[in-house]
Amino acid sequence: MTPGFGDKTFAVQGFGNVGLYSMRYLYRFGAKCVAVAKIYERRILEVDCDIPAANEKQLTKSNAPRVKAKIIAEGASGPTTPEADKISLVRNTMVILDLYLNAGVVTVSYFDYTMEHSARQIMDKAMKCNLGLDLRTAAYVKTIEKVFKVYSEAGVTFT
Repeated sequence: MTPGFGDKTFAVQGFGNVGLYSMRYLYRFGAKCVAVAKIYERRILEVDCDIPAANEKQLTKSNAPRVKAKIIAEGASGPTTPEADKISLVRNTMVILDLYLNAGVVTVSYFDYTMEHSARQIMDKAMKCNLGLDLRTAAYVKTIEKVFKVYSEAGVTFT
């Protein structure tokens, strides 16, 4: 997959704020919308596109093997079930976590400020552990380390 949006296609499930703005910005940057569906119409996730965006609990172990996308954008909270996540890992499909894509205006503002730094930290953590961690697991490990550091500095950890 080449960088940029110019040669990419996408599908959007649901047309609320996340769907609307995702479509608007992907289109502005040159991507082509190939499908839009109402909420909970799971077949849209199986269309031939590069980036689908889905509602909650829409990617499951039953439909994940049929998803053709190379990147899954978790536009809603928790659209990918744990079983579907495992299938995506095996298929080497990149999953952009809902944590980064749809966590509210305050988080988005903070994320804009720290995105590059955070992404670099997560990738460094994945490489440092040298356990073949996927991005989701590396992000969890990095988050747990940050929480531990805050508790430790406050003097409320046990060692």
